[in-house]
Amino acid sequence: MSWKGSIFIFPKRVLFVGKADETIEHSIHALKLCIAFNGKFRLSIGSKSSLQSALIIDAQTKHSIDAREPELIVLLYLIPETDESRELQHTYFAKSNVYEIPDKIANGLLSRIGELRDHSKWDCEKDAHKVCEKILEDLIDSPSTSLSKEKVDTQVRDIIKYLYSEIEKQRKEPKFDEKRIKSLAIIEELKLHKYGYNVRGVLKEEFMGQTGVSLDDYSDMLRLKAALGVFDVDPTVRSVTAAAKVVGFSVSKLERVFQECLGINPSELKRRGNVFSRCNED
Repeated sequence: MSWKGSIFIFPKRVLFVGKADETIEHSIHALKLCIAFNGKFRLSIGSKSSLQSALIIDAQTKHSIDAREPELIVLLYLIPETDESRELQHTYFAKSNVYEIPDKIANGLLSRIGELRDHSKWDCEKDAHKVCEKILEDLIDSPSTSLSKEKVDTQVRDIIKYLYSEIEKQRKEPKFDEKRIKSLAIIEELKLHKYGYNVRGVLKEEFMGQTGVSLDDYSDMLRLKAALGVFDVDPTVRSVTAAAKVVGFSVSKLERVFQECLGINPSELKRRGNVFSRCNED
């Protein structure tokens, strides 16, 4: 039997969906996600082999696959230099270069494949891209089930401290680097990946549970506070554009966050010269 299916090539990703055969031992410069529908495939690494329904293989890992049994197999290849690939590596490859996806997550991935199993009827690139996005979303955002509440509480506090410190430091720099306050940077700076669980899931679920807002919204509020502080301590900064630049916002985003958090538009600065000071005191 030969390989028969559809191949979709996107920037930094390749997706295969169809009926598969067996491979020789090989390695590639890409993370490889393998998901089987109605059956299992055999993964062989060196002298060891096992039957699997869903797993991720790290880049440059020598392996072979026999996928003749499953009705359908999905292979998603990701260039390792991307942010999403690095996050998957931090999350899943702390202890091994192969990660067997837990049943709870695998079942969710399989249900997505089941919904779109007749790939011959897809709106080609549109639906294929949707499959890629949904699979990665499930993998990256799946909440952790193995971390104790005490550790989660400690890490949420550490994240808040990091955000305060980083935003304060960044606003004094010539250019605000927004990537420094995003999930991936926080994971790397606080070395959260060493625990080997899905860090982004914890950030998404637990951070919101304890603070009442998402990580991005919390960061935005701290950046708004920093912008207010600029007006207080630097009388030469009187324009919305200048304040936005200091905290790495576009003018439109500063205006939106300003309105959402304080219920007032920064355009009223001309009529209320001390509005920043008074809001900051509140």
